[in-house]
Amino acid sequence: MSKLVGFAAVMATLFPKSNQPLSEKLSTEEYNALAGEAAALQAAIEQLEAANLKVTEAEQQLAAANLKVAATEKQVNDLEGQVTSLSGERDKYKAHYDKAAAAGKTEGNADANSLNPELASYNQHALEVFHELRGK
Repeated sequence: MSKLVGFAAVMATLFPKSNQPLSEKLSTEEYNALAGEAAALQAAIEQLEAANLKVTEAEQQLAAANLKVAATEKQVNDLEGQVTSLSGERDKYKAHYDKAAAAGKTEGNADANSLNPELASYNQHALEVFHELRGK
């Protein structure tokens, strides 16, 4: 079905087999009324076309927003996976820390530094240089 455009197209569809001019078939009042109705119909068609354009633009914006939502949901799922993975790693390292902390409370003097209270030669030298520079 072709789209009607303009007054002439409306008139041609209303009187397709007319051989006489429209002004000879209708009185002036009838013609003016018909022309007014045709103008009102043309204005309504233009308003509908404008509304259809707005609907099309809104549908395009909706499609773009849906794509953004899908991308954001994918990103959220990826981040949730990372959180789960990192939580597992954190728990593993926390367990090692807790184990070492518990061992440190019971065996605090059993490490290499506590067993040999004497400073190594390089540590003694570093301490002497430190005291010389500080003036002690």
